[in-house]
Amino acid sequence: MENNNKLKFTSLKITLLFIISILCVSNLFAQWNFATDYLKMGVNKTGYITSMKSMFKAAQPEFSPVDKPSPLMCLYNSNKV
Repeated sequence: MENNNKLKFTSLKITLLFIISILCVSNLFAQWNFATDYLKMGVNKTGYITSMKSMFKAAQPEFSPVDKPSPLMCLYNSNKV
């Protein structure tokens, strides 16, 4: 019975350590980049689009102004508009 409790406690410690490490590592990344064959998009950790580039054209023009990041999603209450 004592070995079973030790095993449960050890499993709990490992699980907690895993969760804490995942939370810490996810805060280290300042930006996520997503890409398809046609578009590459960068989103920062606050949810703002920082870059949108066409992958279809050789020049890869930037569609998102560097000095004006926009939110990936904006929610609003239509009753207050």
